[in-house]
Amino acid sequence: MGYQAEGPQWRYIYLTAAKELRQGPTPATFSTASPDTIFGMPIEILFDFATVHLIGDKNADVTLQVDFAFTDQEETWTMSIRHGVLNARRGGPTTPSSPCPGPKRPSPACYFGRRQLRNWPKLNRSR
Repeated sequence: MGYQAEGPQWRYIYLTAAKELRQGPTPATFSTASPDTIFGMPIEILFDFATVHLIGDKNADVTLQVDFAFTDQEETWTMSIRHGVLNARRGGPTTPSSPCPGPKRPSPACYFGRRQLRNWPKLNRSR
């Protein structure tokens, strides 16, 4: 069927499906989550990115609230996880807490586990 299809896109779809049925799917050779991509994200999209990567079933019993103070952009954000759902909103916390201060650039690597903080240049942690 795939060899006889006139359109090349249909032929490709049929033949790829047959190959995947016989050999299994080929793992992707690219990554959309390169450090440059993550560092270039605005803070709103950065939290959306974290939301997509949260495994809800594994975090169904987790209740967590973290307050972030992005010192280079002078913004504070509150992120909470409840019932396997991550929510983030701009602004300070609703309850008194101590936020995690720091510039935005090294933050994604620390929050999402890409690298440990010691691999980054020393941060200015002035309060």
